[in-house]
Amino acid sequence: MEIRSQGIENNKAKDKYGNRCESKYLIDEVPILSIPLDWDNVPIGTKSFALTFIDYDNVVDEGVPWIHWIVADLSAQKRSLKENGSRMNTNLIQGTNSWSAAFEGYRKGKEITQYYGGPAPKNQHEYELELFALDAKFDLKEGFFYNELRKKIDGHIIERAKLKFLY
Repeated sequence: MEIRSQGIENNKAKDKYGNRCESKYLIDEVPILSIPLDWDNVPIGTKSFALTFIDYDNVVDEGVPWIHWIVADLSAQKRSLKENGSRMNTNLIQGTNSWSAAFEGYRKGKEITQYYGGPAPKNQHEYELELFALDAKFDLKEGFFYNELRKKIDGHIIERAKLKFLY
């Protein structure tokens, strides 16, 4: 399985998908325009996909990896997510991202915590966007947490594809 994005050039995400973007793509300084994705060569037996977008370099800045976006139960027939798909595709089951804990009591609204919340590093970080082809569909509800996704997909991963890029 292969995953790619027109939002990445020369191994770097375009500015508009992170904090170096126009203000129309920010809510409370959080980047909200999700990166476009395409994938193919899906393995036989795929019943659904899950997606994770994580900044492991954030450990240096804040002591924890940063979850920017998580999606569960994507249709096995799906082969792409369009730019801004996080907000425009009402059928996505999206989990809680790390922006929910960034400023206690400040960013509690779903408009930031349960959609794509893009990169906003002080210096360059490497990001990992991973797509999982799964042999089952799961009944995760909107707002699920990363640990719930990990437990559900454990033992059900047929194949995974990863994009690593800088921002």
